[in-house]
Amino acid sequence: MRAPGKLVSKVAEHVGLSSAVLGFLGFGSVFALCDDARKAFAERPAACVLLVAVAFASGFLLAVLLLTRSRWARAAALGRAFMTMSKRRKEMVAKALDHGERRASACDEDALALCDLGIFGVPPVQSRTGRTPFSIRPGVVLEIREHRDEWLG
Repeated sequence: MRAPGKLVSKVAEHVGLSSAVLGFLGFGSVFALCDDARKAFAERPAACVLLVAVAFASGFLLAVLLLTRSRWARAAALGRAFMTMSKRRKEMVAKALDHGERRASACDEDALALCDLGIFGVPPVQSRTGRTPFSIRPGVVLEIREHRDEWLG
């Protein structure tokens, strides 16, 4: 019973890779069946066009569902991170949301921990003044803004 759960969790963790593998297999199957597909299209063009439309719509729906699932998973992971986060780190995130960046030492443990969590982006260069600008990554800023009251207090 536990093996399918582990498989599902691994696939959910690697949604992008999983969808790429499935897409590659689907694309490969088209080349494997090209001759048969050409014959089928010659015999029944309307049915083939309808089948392609259904396959495209199904693929689009699956992609939308996977994207929604991945956003949900990212928001859940961020929620768990904020539940155990110190008050200082929450204040750093709040200031970065309000001002666009939060200046801290390049060796600041809290800023580096927020970088490790994927909340702050790693600055490309260290500031000469000793205060490096850390900002929130664009991929998570919307989730943090949506849950600001809940996560940052």
